[in-house]
Amino acid sequence: RAVWHEWSKVPVTADLLKDEVFCLAVVALHPILYGKLHPIGRNRRRVFLEALAGWDLPKYSIMQFVHPAAMQTFMGQTIAPYAIGYEIQAHCPVHAQYWLFNDANVAVRAMGKPGRRRWFEMQFVGPCVVDSIVKERQRHGNSIDMIEPFLKKNVYIHT
Repeated sequence: RAVWHEWSKVPVTADLLKDEVFCLAVVALHPILYGKLHPIGRNRRRVFLEALAGWDLPKYSIMQFVHPAAMQTFMGQTIAPYAIGYEIQAHCPVHAQYWLFNDANVAVRAMGKPGRRRWFEMQFVGPCVVDSIVKERQRHGNSIDMIEPFLKKNVYIHT
C-alpha cells in the first residue's frame, strides 16, 4: 500500500517506463503497479511473468493490460501498436512484432492450473491462444461451453 500511494510522487518519464529492469523492479514491489507501466514494458515477457508470479488478485484479469486495445494511450499520449512491436524488434530481432497477448505459453500460465482456470482471461487473448486452447480441449474431449461467453467478448476473434 505504501508503494502504491508513493507511486504518484515518482518522476515518471516514458523512457523510464520502457526500461525493462526498472519495470521488473516496480512489478516486484507489487503486481498492481503493472497496470501503471508503459505498454512497451508490459508487453515484455519477463516483466509480465514477474507480475504474474506475484499476482494476488485472482478475480482481476492480468491479460487485460497486454492486449493491443489496452495500449492506445499512456499518460495522455497516443501509442500506436506498431510502435510497441518496433521497440521490441529493435531490442531483440528474434521476437520481432512479438505480442504477449497472443503467446499461448504465457496466456495459459495466466489462466491458471487445470481445474482452477480463470477463463475470464480468454476475453483478452489473441487468436493463436484461442486456437491453441480450443484444439487442446477438443483433443481431450472437453467442452468449450464454459469459455464461449468470454470468446464472444473477445474482439480479436470471430466466434
